[in-house]
Amino acid sequence: GSSWRSVTTTTSIRAFSFPTSTTGYACGGAGRVIKTTDGGTTWTEQTTGTDAMLNRIVFPVNTEVGYACGTQGTVIKTTDGGTTWMRLHDLPVRDAQFLAMAFPVDNSTGYLVGDMGMMLKTTDGGAGFELTYTPPRIRQASIRCKPNPVTAGQSLLLSYEYCKPGSAILQVLDISGRVISQYPLNVNHEDGCIPLRVRGLAKGIYLIRLESGRNTLTTKVVIQ
Repeated sequence: GSSWRSVTTTTSIRAFSFPTSTTGYACGGAGRVIKTTDGGTTWTEQTTGTDAMLNRIVFPVNTEVGYACGTQGTVIKTTDGGTTWMRLHDLPVRDAQFLAMAFPVDNSTGYLVGDMGMMLKTTDGGAGFELTYTPPRIRQASIRCKPNPVTAGQSLLLSYEYCKPGSAILQVLDISGRVISQYPLNVNHEDGCIPLRVRGLAKGIYLIRLESGRNTLTTKVVIQ
C-alpha cells in the first residue's frame, strides 16, 4: 500500500474479489461484473443476465467458480470464470436486498446475508438455500409439495403458509428456471392447500413457484 495507481472503469463498483494476484472480479450497478487477468490494468465486462445492483462478489477457491448477490433477491453463479452466469432460483425469500455473502471453506458451503438481518445458508453450491436466521419481525412464508417425489400423472398437493390473500400466479419451471406453465389463482387465506396435477411433465426435477402479493415462494418437486 505504499503506492497506488488509479484505474478507470465504466462501472459503478460495489465490491472486488481477487482469487489470485492477477485475476480479479468486480461487481456493481445494473448487474455489471467486470474481470481482469492482468492485476487490474485492463478490465472486460461480462454478461450476467440481470440488471440488479450487485453488492458482493466472491470467488472462494479458484478463478472459475464464483458468486454475486444484490438487490431484487438476486444471487448469480459462474463455474467458468464468468464466461456465463446463471441465476440461482431456489431461495426461500424473494425480492430481498442481499448485502453480503461468504464461502469460508469451499465452493459448496456458503452464507448469504440480507436486509433486516436475515441469513441464509447453502451446502450444495447454491442449488438450494435455507433460512438459518429470521428476525422476529419477518414472518417466514413457505410452500411445499406432497407427495414428493410424485409419480407422473398423479395429483400433487401444494401447501402454503403465511401468504398474503389475493390474486396469485402459480408457475412450473424446469431446473434451469425456464417457465413451462403458469396460471392465475386466488389465495383466500394465509394458510391453505392447492391441488395440482403434474400431467404431461417428463421425469425429472421441477420448481413450483407461487407469487402472491410481495411473496414469491419456490419449492422443488421430483417427478418419477
